[in-house]
Amino acid sequence: MIQLLRRLKAATKYSWAGVAWAFFYEFAFRAQTLLVLALLGAAIVVVQKPLDLLILLFPFVLALAFELVNTAIEQTINELGKGAIRPAFRVAKDCGSAAVFVLLLWGGMTWVCYLLERIA
Repeated sequence: MIQLLRRLKAATKYSWAGVAWAFFYEFAFRAQTLLVLALLGAAIVVVQKPLDLLILLFPFVLALAFELVNTAIEQTINELGKGAIRPAFRVAKDCGSAAVFVLLLWGGMTWVCYLLERIA
């Protein structure tokens, strides 16, 4: 049990280190984090049920997670490629970026549908 707690503590420490690094060195992650915080404030004002809050924020929080994965992919490719632009590298980086983009679009559509339902 003690070993499990030690591993959990270490894993948590490494995870927060990754989040901190991304926040301070990756503009996209920082911008999306600020977007999530702004949307949290807006959602608190407009939601009627706690579940609605989760529904509205879920795609954006998921986009943050995907942005972390995208950053890992990009950092790895940058290190492996040593500045070389290879077609496979470009595809990997573009697909990682596209995954984040799709989630942001989904989040935007979720908000539009929610607000339209509230108006109607």
